[in-house]
Amino acid sequence: MVQRITRRAVWIVTCAVFALVNFSAPVRADDPAGTKIEAESVIGSDSRVIDDAGASGGKAVTNAKAWQPLAVVPTPAEGDAFILHLRHRGGPLLLKALVNGKQKEFKQVWAKPADWKWTSVGKISRAQLGDKLYIVRGAGEKAPALDAVILSPIAARGGAAAAVVAGAGVVAAGVAADAPALPDDAAAANTTKALPPDKPDSAIAARSIDVTITWEKTVAKAPAMLWGVADYEVHSPASAADPGFVAFMKDLHAPLIRVHQGNFPKQYLDAEQKHFDVEKMKACWDGAAPGYGNAKVMMNISTWPKWMCVPGSSRLAEEHLDDFAAMCVDLLKTMRDPVGRRIDYWEILNERDEIYDKANRLDDLWPIYNRVVAAMRAEDPKAKFGGPAFTWANPKWVESFLLNCIEYTDFVSYHNYGVGNATDSNEMLMSRLDSVEEHARYMRRTVDEAAPDRHVEVFLTEYNVKWTWEPMERRHANSVGAVFQAGVVARAALAGIDGAAVWHVKGNAYGILDSHNVPRLTAPLFRWGPKYLVGKVAQFANPDPQALEILPVIGTDGRRSLLVANKTAKMIELPSGRELLGDAPLLSMRVTADGVEEPSPAKTAQMTRVPGYCLVILTQRP
Repeated sequence: MVQRITRRAVWIVTCAVFALVNFSAPVRADDPAGTKIEAESVIGSDSRVIDDAGASGGKAVTNAKAWQPLAVVPTPAEGDAFILHLRHRGGPLLLKALVNGKQKEFKQVWAKPADWKWTSVGKISRAQLGDKLYIVRGAGEKAPALDAVILSPIAARGGAAAAVVAGAGVVAAGVAADAPALPDDAAAANTTKALPPDKPDSAIAARSIDVTITWEKTVAKAPAMLWGVADYEVHSPASAADPGFVAFMKDLHAPLIRVHQGNFPKQYLDAEQKHFDVEKMKACWDGAAPGYGNAKVMMNISTWPKWMCVPGSSRLAEEHLDDFAAMCVDLLKTMRDPVGRRIDYWEILNERDEIYDKANRLDDLWPIYNRVVAAMRAEDPKAKFGGPAFTWANPKWVESFLLNCIEYTDFVSYHNYGVGNATDSNEMLMSRLDSVEEHARYMRRTVDEAAPDRHVEVFLTEYNVKWTWEPMERRHANSVGAVFQAGVVARAALAGIDGAAVWHVKGNAYGILDSHNVPRLTAPLFRWGPKYLVGKVAQFANPDPQALEILPVIGTDGRRSLLVANKTAKMIELPSGRELLGDAPLLSMRVTADGVEEPSPAKTAQMTRVPGYCLVILTQRP
């Protein structure tokens, strides 16, 4: 009771300060509902106030250093859950909370508006907020600025929302009024939102964008391994040999297959988790072999068996380090000899970084990696070894790993997903492509700086629309997701990384193939990409990168191909195929909200019409 009174008193005093600050700052038309907190009234200790006529009250807050708090906001005294809105410019931002006396990261805000704009971060519970909300500046060349914050209380489930997003300026606004209602479990977590539309809006007038391509100049490479996929069907003999799955994989011709399962190598071990089941492994790989073909295979060793853990945790016990290294060597030998499939890339660890960092033991993780790589390389000097499959490109983790492990490393891998909620708007999802490119460029630059005398490959070994699988994310199966995935590959190519693997091949939550072996709208891109979009990226001008993703590629045979992805709900008209690719017969293929159009002859003299949420590939006919 004393704690609650104290918290209420703090909040009343804080609100009084806000009232004084806001006295001369009128409510703006685009402000969401709720009490507005001026950032300068809760400024972080190392931040500074700047004058800006576009900011609420003419002032905002910025910080010259990455990972420093721009503002520290006390948790409101009342309410069990809130919608958080940030009015900011630039980005990205990191959200942390003070929970039980410790700072805890809980969300990243990747939106980076060029001018002041409200970003709706979504629902945040009191438990997540703890006692204080820290709004932290992320990494980036240009310092972001924070103008104001609104924490709008929302009603308990079953009641009307106490806060409604008001104003067209909120990034998360723009959801179609007739979007399907949320299923019950999703509604509980997203009480004020509907699912975003998956169809274009025919009521919006088409617009023209004058894209130009300079085919005589190249700006990047588009390696085949950017069109990789991730698979876990190969961990089960029945799933690996499923005729529909094998036929799909044969048709896919994936250039890179990342083999991953969260608790691997548990699937290949016996009941006691101490010895490999060689017969099961042979059955798995014999069944999958026709579909895998000649793909490069990256096998991920995600973790260690439970018996090797520190009691009460998922960390590896120091006394079992040699046991784990020996198990990894045994896996390599088993795959190479009795199974008969030599692995091209061994990816050591998977998303262990945050677990070790939260335990303040990040430095304990890297000797595990180094020990395993040294042992496996002694057995197979020709294979490539790398990892550690970062949860995301957190500079703290990345730079710690490179400092301790770069000399043992042939490739560095990391993950990047778009959004965390099925109700996050399509606009928000597409805006995350900026951070996808920023992370890829950061990884490429930082790895190159750590190994200036050799080329260490960089792989994005997991990406997709949403990083949580419950509730199901329908954009993993529709043309909106296909457009986002195309954007990821395009940005990865421009950033200069060496490969990527979409998560993943088969399944109802994430798969490009559903559990009944029916290809989804996200599948064709990964058939067409390796065939038409491998080579050198030509120089181009895209007047509206917020609406379009562009990737013009000169193939190894000299043919010109162009990927266009429309990230908006409206029709976009581009110059004719002849203007874009030259005077040659063309093939056209596309994924729209209504289905797939396989390669067919294109009329080169007509303008190129790209419907909303659609991707198109044009290519010169052989």
